[in-house]
Amino acid sequence: MRPGGTVCDSVKSYADANPGRTSPGMLARIECNLGEICICRGELAQAETHLLEAHRRIEKSIMVGPRFKKRIARALVRVYEAWDAAQPGTGRAEIAAVWRARIENPDSMSDLKTTRDR
Repeated sequence: MRPGGTVCDSVKSYADANPGRTSPGMLARIECNLGEICICRGELAQAETHLLEAHRRIEKSIMVGPRFKKRIARALVRVYEAWDAAQPGTGRAEIAAVWRARIENPDSMSDLKTTRDR
């Protein structure tokens, strides 16, 4: 099954249709898992999309601890490092460095730039 296949799509569709029955943390975990699957498959643009969505969902949540925030940040570092290795000089190494620095302070991750900001 490819990332975002029927099971994941179904869970996300249910969650989006029933916002009172799902938490931002649960949805963020789904997005993070999908992002990590995409990393393993080398689908870096899709991985970035899922991981940034996970980050967006937990950005203001007080119910999500620093360990999960660090997991997202580490996955984004892997995305940008892999992208930089494949396409050097595109600025992704710098983005990876910013996320890497934020791993030490996961509560200050809301002002980060991505490749979409370029």
